[in-house]
Amino acid sequence: MYDDLIERLGMAILKCSKAYTMWSTTHGLSDYYCKMLYELYRHPGQSQRQLVLVTGSPKQSINKGIKKLQRANYLTLTADPHDGRVKLCYLNRAGQQYAKQKLTPLFELERLTAAHFGREKLVQLANLNEEWTQTFCQLLRKEGQK
Repeated sequence: MYDDLIERLGMAILKCSKAYTMWSTTHGLSDYYCKMLYELYRHPGQSQRQLVLVTGSPKQSINKGIKKLQRANYLTLTADPHDGRVKLCYLNRAGQQYAKQKLTPLFELERLTAAHFGREKLVQLANLNEEWTQTFCQLLRKEGQK
């Protein structure tokens, strides 16, 4: 009944994901590194585990990216006040400048894309995408429990 629309939506999601990967590659960043840098810039204070979950990248890749940022003196690890075993990742001032310099072209591309839609359509798109993702993930978890 919805097969054609589901296929269209699935392909749009895949193409968008590939477009972000292509952007990363053309700007000299690996996909996992770009996602991690984006998250740390937009949402500071995430643990390695949180970065793995939110980016969908393997733990080894995130660990590699953390080490790379540390070697460049862009990242500070701080003990989580709620669980001292967990380290929270923060870009320091130089790291924030580095991330801003690297990611500003992506932010501009996202802003131009958003402007094409306008606020009302963008809110609708964000809400529907979030609802789709939540529902899909809930059903996926149920499938895994069978």
